Amino acid sequence: MMRRVDDVRELAVENLASPFPLPKDREYVEGIILDVAKRGDEALLDYTSRPPPFDDVKLLPAELRVSGEEIEGASEQVEGGKALAMKHSIRNLRRVSEAQLRKIPFRLEVERGVEYLRVGRPLRRIGIVVPGGLAPYPSTLLMAAVPALTAGVEEIAICTPPMSDKRVHATILTAAGQLGLGEIYRCNLVAAVGALAFGTQTVRQVDKIVGPGNRYVSLAKQVASSYGVAMDMPAGPSELAIMADGTADKALVAWDIMAQAEHSEDSKVFLITTSRKLADDVDEEIASQVSRLRRGEIIRRSIGRNGKAFIANDEEEAVSACNLIAPEHLSIQAKDAARLSRKVRSCGTILIGRGSACAIADYATGSSHILPTGGHANIRGGLSVHDFVKLISVQRVDGKAVRARGCASELAELEGFEAHGLSIAARGRRMPPTQRL
Repeated sequence: MMRRVDDVRELAVENLASPFPLPKDREYVEGIILDVAKRGDEALLDYTSRPPPFDDVKLLPAELRVSGEEIEGASEQVEGGKALAMKHSIRNLRRVSEAQLRKIPFRLEVERGVEYLRVGRPLRRIGIVVPGGLAPYPSTLLMAAVPALTAGVEEIAICTPPMSDKRVHATILTAAGQLGLGEIYRCNLVAAVGALAFGTQTVRQVDKIVGPGNRYVSLAKQVASSYGVAMDMPAGPSELAIMADGTADKALVAWDIMAQAEHSEDSKVFLITTSRKLADDVDEEIASQVSRLRRGEIIRRSIGRNGKAFIANDEEEAVSACNLIAPEHLSIQAKDAARLSRKVRSCGTILIGRGSACAIADYATGSSHILPTGGHANIRGGLSVHDFVKLISVQRVDGKAVRARGCASELAELEGFEAHGLSIAARGRRMPPTQRL
């Protein structure tokens, strides 16, 4: 079922460089965003009411913001085990985020008389776009909100599309309630990006927009960033690459591929293996299982359109192929998986060994599943607490910094800045002491 690819560049062609959007797509999305900037709530309601590919839900202005009563009542509609699972996911996300935050601040005595301190200051207000509508994704809200809250973000605005009966899915509201978040708006997500970027009568402007979406939502975030609002990353259709050798379990590899493919028909799955037999066996395993799955037809179409298998000559070629793709998720199911992982330069997250199912990492390991796609893992990693912290340098130079003053004087003279040099010369050993950092 997976298309065999002989050329490694053909394997990675879609991820070699993130393609510029078609001018007509950018113009279309930018038109929506600027219309929201101009008409505010009126435009937000308008786009939400339009037929597919919009949401086809007509809302009154008062219905844009989800009420506190709706949020409080949502937990009663969620099965107890599911609610407890969300709480467990929150616990692990907090543990990982708190550990990340402990790396800030740090102090360093650069040289005699020169001290450096890096501190973190949280963003004040962020917006999270959460896919919803036909299929709810409460885990996406958790993956974005917990690191932000851990970082100390004061205000979080959540935008998610309504279902056909105007309601927001109870699981999303329950997740928000467990985190103590109450600012939730139901609206079209492309238009929501415009509302978060520019503000409307109901939705206040944010400093940064985070969260995944389809290619139009991802493009909307990129367009918004050109107008001054920060974004996390282009997070488009999900990707999984599996690097495996002949020792891999064909059933586990097949299930991982099917699990990734069931996200949507646009999901990308790659099998990179040194074993032709494994590739054949995985195809057979998928064929024998897929028809009995509820989303089997989506899986079949996804693999048929975007499933690629590459038979590598050796592990070095397999690693090179993975680095070229720079996939969102990389699962290494090989005899020496840990060693191979140290050779990987570019991916969103690495899953080592048979037990490390991508599906577990998507929900329960404490690592955010909002990860770079489309080759963007070449330049950044997944969402973390650091995405919500501004890193500020604090510096102290005292009278003992003879070498630093001399270095700066020489470079100021080299670049022709006389006042720079004089400002340095005006300071010396007799400078009064200042408090250490």
